[in-house]
Amino acid sequence: NRVIPTVPESVLRKKKSLETYKLNKEARLIEIQKKKEKQRNKKIQFKRAEHIVQNFRKTNASAKRARRLSTDGKTLQIKEPAKLVLVVRVKGQPDRDMDDRTQRILNSFRLTKVNFARLLELNDYTKKMIRIIEPFVTYGYPTKKTVQDLVYKRGMILQDGNLVPITSNELIEEHLGKHDVICLEDIIHELFTCGEHFKEVNNFLCPFKLSPPKLIEGTRKVLVKETPATGNRKDEINDFVQAMN
Repeated sequence: NRVIPTVPESVLRKKKSLETYKLNKEARLIEIQKKKEKQRNKKIQFKRAEHIVQNFRKTNASAKRARRLSTDGKTLQIKEPAKLVLVVRVKGQPDRDMDDRTQRILNSFRLTKVNFARLLELNDYTKKMIRIIEPFVTYGYPTKKTVQDLVYKRGMILQDGNLVPITSNELIEEHLGKHDVICLEDIIHELFTCGEHFKEVNNFLCPFKLSPPKLIEGTRKVLVKETPATGNRKDEINDFVQAMN
């Protein structure tokens, strides 16, 4: 009698798994193709003419204002003997209500998004620039506790292209040890006192990404839907940031 060769069960299972994989792969490719076609066939969303005109007027007015403020030779009026200011971006969208010059200044301060906050050392340059971007930011004089809370709760650095929290003093010493800054307390002290290496320490940190402001109603926090007021809040900036931290 002739012996009929048999295929091992493991080989059959492997073959079946491979066939299933190919079928699933084809199904996935078909699904991707359908999504691409759907995206291509999607109707173009046209802006109404009045919206375009309105946005143009806003950006044009913003550009004129920025140009006027940058050439009038004046700076921000700071009565208090303050050296440090906390600036929070609260509004502004490019091509809608913000001109290119204002956007460049905000980007130079790394205030690229709404609710981003940065600590700045007050000098003639920063006073002049804050005056130009004032319609889009609020600012004031932070206490040491506010600086401490921001660093501890919102302190992040960019490592290998990713935002990571400061988890160890070794990380700080690796980047700032040459400036005698080796721990979080050193960072807080250097920032609050506008120390000799304020720039290096401030650039080491990413902008503080705050949450939308909240109000306390009874036992719960409620988001504030209205756009916060811009301009100088002086010492009230501490309560404002506390509601966002």
